[in-house]
Amino acid sequence: MIPLTGMIPFTAFTKPAQRAIDKAKAESRRSKGEKPGDLMMGIVQVSDGVGGRVLMGLGATTVTLRSQMVQQAHPLAAREEAKLAFERATEYAKGTNSSRIGTHHLLLALVEESDGTTARALAALGIPAEEVKREIDRLLAAGVRE
Repeated sequence: MIPLTGMIPFTAFTKPAQRAIDKAKAESRRSKGEKPGDLMMGIVQVSDGVGGRVLMGLGATTVTLRSQMVQQAHPLAAREEAKLAFERATEYAKGTNSSRIGTHHLLLALVEESDGTTARALAALGIPAEEVKREIDRLLAAGVRE
């Protein structure tokens, strides 16, 4: 299973981020095992989260992402990739004085690792990490919140 949040309390996440984590766990169960990218698959399924809005707005879908996750398999273990994402997302939230960790913090953490499964899958879909970051900034500047 996805190592959920490690030492981070589940309540530290926004409601959309909590749903994304739950969907990532379901993705792991569906495929009968953890794999890199489960967290991003959870994020894209939460349409009221900033991260899901960004991914869908840039043309990513569960079908296209799932296909790319298989093709972009990365040697970094699923647990390690998720653990790093949770750690980085926590730092992003602290750095922006956010009281909770949102789907956009998780997505930023996933795309930050340029050699990670998520960044590689998005790049293969023609969605570079820089574009993801710009779209997050645009939505936040427009007042979109979780």
